[in-house]
Amino acid sequence: MVTLRKSQWLKPLRSVTAAISLAVMTVAQAAETPRIVTVGSSVTELVYALGAGEQVVAVDVTSQQPAAVHDLPKVGYHRALSTEGVLSLRPDRVIGSDEMGPPPVIKQLQATAVKVDILTTDASLQNLYQRIETTAELLNKSQEGGQLQAKIQQDIDAAKVRFKGEKPRVLLFLSHNGTPMVAGAGTTADTLIQLAGGINVAASHFERFRQVSDEAVLSMRPDLILITQASHEAPDESKILAMQPGLSMTPAGMNKRFVPVDGSLLVGGLGPRVGEAALALATEFYPES
Repeated sequence: MVTLRKSQWLKPLRSVTAAISLAVMTVAQAAETPRIVTVGSSVTELVYALGAGEQVVAVDVTSQQPAAVHDLPKVGYHRALSTEGVLSLRPDRVIGSDEMGPPPVIKQLQATAVKVDILTTDASLQNLYQRIETTAELLNKSQEGGQLQAKIQQDIDAAKVRFKGEKPRVLLFLSHNGTPMVAGAGTTADTLIQLAGGINVAASHFERFRQVSDEAVLSMRPDLILITQASHEAPDESKILAMQPGLSMTPAGMNKRFVPVDGSLLVGGLGPRVGEAALALATEFYPES
């Protein structure tokens, strides 16, 4: 009969115990990791900017940044969600802007065990900072929230340094089902133009987005035209001029001052890239600074 010393049989026992403990901890951590669906481009970017991207299990189709979201399941357009589509992802929480809908679907989701957090899209820097604080609290990322606010403000302050001379008159165009629309007062585009040191000349004429005539465009005399598109590629001037021929007779058209703007920046309110965008536009608005 072989007799084992205590140290000989305790060592493998400890190894087995440690392995079991590690497995239990891993399962517990996996179970505790929230499953989040984000709805709205700026909301998705905000969650990732706060360092909680690993919790995101699905996004809406307007969410194109960061690149990691391209591999995630999509729950559809942010204004046309389906209850079944969202619940099929088994989320613990849905975080979206107040643009997500339709309302009956949101009510159905709120009636389930899923937590539904709705962030306002008021187009102001103050509101953005409030949304960062609110979202950071939801995700237990308060420190990251403070750092993100500081970075955004740093970029905005850097943009202001470039403001020299007369402010440029700016119009922002987007294509809605082939129809050119101009951003008026109260839009994210309006705020972005102001943060970059420009004057949104449509803001004194109307609110939100509206189709305008060639005569109206000519009367606004824009020095620079912003064109929304999917990425920061060279703007296709021929398309916008074909949709709005009067642009060719404006100062912007005659001087070929067309600047691309990532359209995802305008969905769901101001997002975490607004400081970078304002600084980039300020460089376009004040090229001599």
